[in-house]
Amino acid sequence: MFLRVCCLAAMLVALASPRLAVAQEQSQGWRFTIAPYFLFPHMSGTVAVGPIQTKIETDPGDIFSNLQFGAMLAAEAKNPEWAIGFDGLYMNLGKDGEQFPTKLGGYQAMVELTGFRRLTPFFEVLAGGRLNFMGASFTSPADVKLVDKNRSFFDPFLGARFTIPNTVKWTIL
Repeated sequence: MFLRVCCLAAMLVALASPRLAVAQEQSQGWRFTIAPYFLFPHMSGTVAVGPIQTKIETDPGDIFSNLQFGAMLAAEAKNPEWAIGFDGLYMNLGKDGEQFPTKLGGYQAMVELTGFRRLTPFFEVLAGGRLNFMGASFTSPADVKLVDKNRSFFDPFLGARFTIPNTVKWTIL
């Protein structure tokens, strides 16, 4: 239920945020956009650190209560024919043991680079990739790191972006 409320709130904020519509006559120069952003994470699945494996079901409240640091930023440079986009995020989670002096930590970082080619005033094809970095650690009561694992992987992608102008002042993406 909380996830649905968060998604609805995010959609309302996105719809209420004014943006310039794609005009019939686009400027010939480059336009730049930098946008920090925020999301409401929800995780469900199986998590493993080395041979230790468990099922996980967390809502945004669980994640935010263990968040040590997080940052997200998207940027885009575009002209009438081409665009290049960047997206980056980092989050560091940590929790101290409640009954024993143990420490559990984890991080995720992602860097995404995307290239766009405009085919019509409202349609672009895109290609890019995401480089992901993840890690987890577990420290014993004797302050010895029992687990310290890191992993990185690359996700290539292809796609399309449609822009639907509906008024002079608003755009739905």
